[in-house]
Amino acid sequence: MNTQEDAINAIKSGNNVALFASAGKGKSYIIKQMLDQFTVLVAPTGIAALNIGGETAHSIFGLPFGIPVEKDKTSHSKSFIELFGGNSKIKRVIFDEAPMLLSCHLDLIDVKLRHIKKINKPFGGIQVILTGDPFQLPPIISAQDKRLYRTLYRSGFIFDSKVWDKANFQVLGLDKVYRQSDVEQIRLLDAIRSKGDGWKQAVVDINNMCKYEANDNTLNLCVFNKDADITNEKHYKKNTNKPKQYAAIIKGKFKSKDCIVDPIISLKEGLRVIICANCPDKAYKNGQMGEIVSLHDDYVMVKLDNGDVVSVEPNKWESHKYSNGVTGLRRSVIGSCTQIPIRQGNSISIHKSQSLTLDNVVINMGKGAFSPALTYVALSRVRDLRNVALTRPIKESDIIIDKRVQTYYNTLKLK
Repeated sequence: MNTQEDAINAIKSGNNVALFASAGKGKSYIIKQMLDQFTVLVAPTGIAALNIGGETAHSIFGLPFGIPVEKDKTSHSKSFIELFGGNSKIKRVIFDEAPMLLSCHLDLIDVKLRHIKKINKPFGGIQVILTGDPFQLPPIISAQDKRLYRTLYRSGFIFDSKVWDKANFQVLGLDKVYRQSDVEQIRLLDAIRSKGDGWKQAVVDINNMCKYEANDNTLNLCVFNKDADITNEKHYKKNTNKPKQYAAIIKGKFKSKDCIVDPIISLKEGLRVIICANCPDKAYKNGQMGEIVSLHDDYVMVKLDNGDVVSVEPNKWESHKYSNGVTGLRRSVIGSCTQIPIRQGNSISIHKSQSLTLDNVVINMGKGAFSPALTYVALSRVRDLRNVALTRPIKESDIIIDKRVQTYYNTLKLK
C-alpha cells in the first residue's frame, strides 16, 4: 500500500500512474497537488467534470458514444488540434473517475494522441494519470454494443484496454482513510467492497453496528430514485408553509442535466435540506444538512444541524474547455449554471450521494441492490457506521461486485 506522498512522487517521476483506491482516501487532494498550466483535467461525465473543474473526455478527445470506428482514429476536432497539436506544451492528462471510461475509449485516446503528436509511444508521449475505484464506478456498455464488445475486449474496464500494458501503468493504492477513523469499520467496509476474506461475517457485523435511532430529520439513502422522490414528496406535502421557487440561470454551453441541483427548486420554511456546495468563507460545506429558517429572493437562511445559521447564496458551476496558450494550457469557461446549492434533505438516491460525506443516514435498500458496489457506496458515505439506520438488514445478496474487477485486484493485492 502507498501513502499520498508515494503517489505524488510517482506522478512527479513522469510515470503513467493508475491510482486505484476506495472512498475517502484522499485521491482528490493528490489531483489538486498535480495541477499546473501543463496539465489537462478530464472526467468521463459532465457532473464528474464539474466537480473537479475539468472537461469531459468525450468533449476534449471527441469520443463517440459507442464503439469507435476507423474514421474516429483520425477525426480531430478543432479544439483537440489546438490543444494537442503543433507546439503543444501539455505534458500530463489526469482522468478522474477513470474506471467509468470504457477500455475502447482509452485505446482511442491513445491512438488519437499518437496520431496528432506524430510520436509512436503510448498516448503520444504524454503522461496519463488515472484515478478512481473500479469497484465503485463500472463503465457502461449499451445493450446494443455488448455482443460486439465481447469479441473485441475481455471487458469494458480500462485495465483490459490494449494500451494498458504498453503504457506500463504504475498501479498504486492508498493506505489511509480520511473519511472514517475507526480501524474496525474500515476493515468491514473494505471486506464488502471487494468481497474479500470474511465478507459474510462483515455483513453480520455491519448489521449489528448500524443501530442508529433515526428521526424525521435523518437523511434517507435509497437504491431507486423513485423511492427517494416518494419520501421527499411526502415530507414536502406535510409541510404547510408557502413554497418559493428558485430558477437556475444557465448560460452558454451548459447542459441542465449536468446541474448538481435541480434547475428549478421549490423550497419551504422548515424543510430539511442538504447543501451541495462549499462556501468560500467556509460558513458551510458540501454535504451539511439543516432546516430552512427563511426564504429570500437571492439567498436562503438555513440552520445547520451543528446549530450554526448560515446564508446559503447562489453557487456557480462552470463548464470548461481547454486550449493551448503561448505559455501553456489555458482553460476557458464556456458555460455556467447559477443556482441555490440546495436539495431537499429528506431522501436522495445512493448514486447522488457519491460525492458526499455524511454524519448520519437511513439506508433503504428496498428490493435490493441491482448494481456492483451500491451497498458499499451507501455505507461508505458516513463517517461512523454507528450513525447508520437500516430499514431492513443488509443481505448477502446486496453485496455485489464485478468478478472481473475482483480477479484483477487479486493480481495486484491492492486494498
